[in-house]
Amino acid sequence: MDLGQQSVAGSVVFSLSPESVRIGGKLQRVLKLASTSAQPQALAIDCAVHHVKANGSTSPKVFKGWKCVLGAHAGCRLQKSHSLKPVTTRVLYPGVHRIDIQVNDTCVASTAFTLLV
Repeated sequence: MDLGQQSVAGSVVFSLSPESVRIGGKLQRVLKLASTSAQPQALAIDCAVHHVKANGSTSPKVFKGWKCVLGAHAGCRLQKSHSLKPVTTRVLYPGVHRIDIQVNDTCVASTAFTLLV
């Protein structure tokens, strides 16, 4: 199956915890997928984090997530943590940051969290 040619047919539930986290902490991302397709679906699932910049605007950074084949009328639960430790390549600023879930390069879910000092 070609990962770039189909989007997910079914439902997507995305949750993030906690809603507020301090710099240096971690977020838990949970993604639940349920297929309504009669055929298996090849999925490439990525996470785009829209980090707040010094001037208050945001800039997305895409983190590669999972590649999987979701069976016909099947469901799956995917979980991953996201570290908010300072790194040399990115300065973290407090504020409301957004996370988008992309399935085959299409945004299917979005939520936000508050980064605290």
